[in-house]
Amino acid sequence: MDKTFTITATSVLSTSFASDSFVVTLKNECWDATLGGLVPASLTPALVLWASHSMSFTAFTSSLLSTQCGDIVYTLNDGNLPANDVYSLSGLAVVGQPTAIDPWVGTHTYTITAQQGNYASSTTATITMTISNPCTGTVIDTTPVLNAMSASMLGTDDTEQVADITDSIDAGTINPNTDKCGVKTYTLFENDGATDPSAYISIDANRLITLSPPLGTTTGTFTIQLHITLPLYSKTSIETFQITITACNVLSITAPVIADKTHIVDSGSAPFTHDAFVQVPNCQYAFIYNAVEVFTGPPETTGTLPNPPFSYTALNFGMNSLEVAEVKLYNIRIIAVHTGTGVTTSTKDFTINVIAGCDNNEITLDDTDPIVSQDYFLETPAVTLDLVDTYTETVASCPLVYAISYGAGDTPDNNFVTNFDTTTG
Repeated sequence: MDKTFTITATSVLSTSFASDSFVVTLKNECWDATLGGLVPASLTPALVLWASHSMSFTAFTSSLLSTQCGDIVYTLNDGNLPANDVYSLSGLAVVGQPTAIDPWVGTHTYTITAQQGNYASSTTATITMTISNPCTGTVIDTTPVLNAMSASMLGTDDTEQVADITDSIDAGTINPNTDKCGVKTYTLFENDGATDPSAYISIDANRLITLSPPLGTTTGTFTIQLHITLPLYSKTSIETFQITITACNVLSITAPVIADKTHIVDSGSAPFTHDAFVQVPNCQYAFIYNAVEVFTGPPETTGTLPNPPFSYTALNFGMNSLEVAEVKLYNIRIIAVHTGTGVTTSTKDFTINVIAGCDNNEITLDDTDPIVSQDYFLETPAVTLDLVDTYTETVASCPLVYAISYGAGDTPDNNFVTNFDTTTG
């Protein structure tokens, strides 16, 4: 753009004056520089979502040198794309990597503007980019090979790790290509492709399959389907594998500790409860309990638990000494039986010693340690008589009460017996 200035010269005399004007034009050729250059055809490519793009263009030309008017500066305008644009200029290239279906899949127009220095003269070129989604035609065909699995009901679980599936899109164009087509879901079904088998086999967020059949699961060999799905595109790959479920097999049964008992006739009711038998592994089979009397023999035999005075119902043993009972040592056996597989039966023996009640206690003088008559003199030191071992009883646990009496006419004027203990004699 030229700048024009008008200059006027004036001469003045005392009685008159004269003037003349002329025009001066200042020209800056940079304002009129001509910019040009063609955008090559490579700037209208068919691009792929998730790929890293770099689209070069040739430098724009100018009719004037940069030493005269400055360097050519480039700017990029995205026109119809949102503020979170991923494309920018890097030298003589448009670079970027679109990473989402919305808004990137489709056709977009960019404008490259070239301006030399700070002058107004500029020129533009457009880039039309068509971005496609490579997942619309993908098929999940890189499926894992799963091993057969087996487990027993309530036994040791079996696990299988599913490899992470990469999307079957061009790894040369999109690298790495894992999960480029969105989040995948992994779901298990029975062989009908619809029934949920999670009651006995499941898969977690880390793709770990666990076979853990509970008690009552049908045994046998079955086919399970693993569905690997891309929900965004309604695409599913199905892999099948075999599982075998067997019955829970009890390897051992541990009986509880039941202490031997002593019971006195007429001492009242004395029920007790014992712990349950334990199966290993814990197959959760229900035990059926029974109690019998054991006769040592030989040969050893068993008979019905005497009722009265005893009773038994699954872990609960009753003893009632008010009932008629034979005074003796009873050998008792608890029997636990389940209807599952493996070890099915276990027993626990203990004794109950039933002894006579105190109402039937008999006290006799011990002839081996009689009380000897003795003469005692007045004013002599006090004498201590120990009567504890003098008497014997048939029921040793019954307490004895001691008392002193005098024969008729033998009561002394004053009681010379002092400190008599009625419980120990």
